Amino acid sequence: MELRVEKLERRLAYARSRKASVASHVNDALPNLEPERKDSLADIKAAIHRRHVRNRENSDVNSLLSDFGYL
Repeated sequence: MELRVEKLERRLAYARSRKASVASHVNDALPNLEPERKDSLADIKAAIHRRHVRNRENSDVNSLLSDFGYL
């Protein structure tokens, strides 16, 4: 029983040391998250714009082809 308690105490000490280590890394990483989010938002907006342009081109081509069908 004492062996089990000692093992759990070691695991608890290790977990506490990891928690402190992770907390310091998280605080360092937080300022870097904001530019990534802005970049990803810009990427999403660019993808939406490309999709809109592609849909408009497809619509124009379909309209042109349908005009040839009437001739």
